[in-house]
Amino acid sequence: MSVLSTSFYHLLGDNLSARPNKVALIDPLQSYTYSELAIEVELYATYFEAHSVSAGDRIVISLRKSVAEVAAMFAASKVGAVIVNANAQLTGEQLSYVVRDSAAKIVVVDKAGASKISGNDIDDAHLLVISNADNGQEFAEWPST
Repeated sequence: MSVLSTSFYHLLGDNLSARPNKVALIDPLQSYTYSELAIEVELYATYFEAHSVSAGDRIVISLRKSVAEVAAMFAASKVGAVIVNANAQLTGEQLSYVVRDSAAKIVVVDKAGASKISGNDIDDAHLLVISNADNGQEFAEWPST
């Protein structure tokens, strides 16, 4: 594997095929194998593709350190998007600026992030709200466009 020809997503793919049942991540509430993480990544990737994300598009990910954040980043890489990782502690105004400045197509936030950004101008970016980002990916709220 050449560093120059490897994407962030390929790091997961290479480990998935070599050790699917080994622990990939440990969250405060549970651990995730490479196979379980890959399932979560696929949920995000499917969502991104359904919203016409293509190579070079930007996806802002503003989540606390969690499996949800890691899965969203792997999925963004899988579809060829540029990951714009924004600190979850940013104010709504700061996060909105990052979204506008990066020309993001999608913004991934938890409920707290959604409430901070609500009412701020995020241009045409689609807001994806993760309902339970601290306890795995429970996608109770998937806003449609």
